[in-house]
Amino acid sequence: MDGIDVALIETDGETISRFGPAALHPYREHEVALLRRALEEARSLTDRDTRPGVLGEAERMITAAST
Repeated sequence: MDGIDVALIETDGETISRFGPAALHPYREHEVALLRRALEEARSLTDRDTRPGVLGEAERMITAAST
């Protein structure tokens, strides 16, 4: 849980023809804490499609950091 890894590759869907740049968006301390709370909350999750409470907050944080 160190951050979001990104990498660009050129592919036809089966074969990688070229590797491009790669980067890491490191998580800040408060983001890691949020993710740990979300993982703990997810242990009792029965519906995989719901994002209650801290799970929704973590999903929004990751989505925002990925754009």
